[in-house]
Amino acid sequence: MKRRIALAAKLESIHQEYIDLAASEMPLLLVEDRIRKISAKSTEERDGKSLQIAIDKISNSYEAYRECYPDNAESVLDFISFIQKKADESTDELVYDLSENAYTQGKYLIERRLEEIKKEYKNIFRTERKIEKRLNEIENYLAVDIDEKAIQKIYKKICQYENRKTELEVKIDALQKKRTTANGELMLATSIFNKYVEKSLSEMERNEDINRMQIYAMLAYNTAGKYKIQLQRAKISNLAETMTKCYKKLLGKQNLIDRIEMDPDTLDYKYIDASGEEVLKNGLSAGEKQLMVIAMLWALAECSNKKLPVIIDTPLARLDSYHRTALIERYFPFASDQTVILSTDSEINTEYYKIIKPFVSNEFTLVYDENEKRSYVKNGYFTEAI
Repeated sequence: MKRRIALAAKLESIHQEYIDLAASEMPLLLVEDRIRKISAKSTEERDGKSLQIAIDKISNSYEAYRECYPDNAESVLDFISFIQKKADESTDELVYDLSENAYTQGKYLIERRLEEIKKEYKNIFRTERKIEKRLNEIENYLAVDIDEKAIQKIYKKICQYENRKTELEVKIDALQKKRTTANGELMLATSIFNKYVEKSLSEMERNEDINRMQIYAMLAYNTAGKYKIQLQRAKISNLAETMTKCYKKLLGKQNLIDRIEMDPDTLDYKYIDASGEEVLKNGLSAGEKQLMVIAMLWALAECSNKKLPVIIDTPLARLDSYHRTALIERYFPFASDQTVILSTDSEINTEYYKIIKPFVSNEFTLVYDENEKRSYVKNGYFTEAI
């Protein structure tokens, strides 16, 4: 019944909304077509009046234009007459002759206000239908015959359930207090348990960290070893190729060895001739062996990309004249940015000295004094220093 009263009140307020709408522009919807025709006609009249105003302003400016441009005055007058004629033909008799304010209000009414009223009416109508449907349902409920005896039985059961509910609430309250106490004990026990767990986990993590560090260290060691081998292989290939190139520079086309190969793991190297056969090391002369060592030093210097000083002591002692000439012409000038050669006068004699002279910046001779039992340094090379 309370719901019915509330819904009836809402329904009454909706009826009031209908009255408010009826008191607004809503009745104009009955003649909406007529209003739209009036608006269209008013627009035509307004455009006609605007055109006439424009023609009047042009006509007023005609005299000034004719004084400035007399040659064009006749054609402009014809143009004004033409526009005036068209305006007279298209202009009908004014029917409404609305003011600007009335025209604006009419446009607002047609384009906006009437549409808003339609939407308001539809919303109110839908709400009214929902309330009426609910009211009908409630009326049907209230129209049902009531069995007083059945209601009394149900009411008695409700009272029993209410008493049972009260008893259970008392028990729930007591159990809630026990739960609070048990929960406090549980939290204390959980806190102690967590401390032991954290301690155990910490020890386990520490042991795992040690094991993990050992495993990772071994992996890193193995990886570094593999990387070393791979890097060594890449470098060895370049070194062997460079060493072959340097050796050939020293001996030229008369060289027995076609290429030098190096083992990437053991770093042993071997000599290969043009037919692909290995040339035994004991088959080389002492001079060739010495040149091979010099070629290796030269290749190491080039592959390292570092310009380090080079000191060569008695470089020509075991070489014949051909190999000496090759070494002086092709190696000494290019060994490094700073090369120090320690030689005897029998190694680099006058002939070899002339060859190497253009590449020498400083010359010194160690002279031994028999009387003083010591050596001293003089500028110049042997005969020049003495």
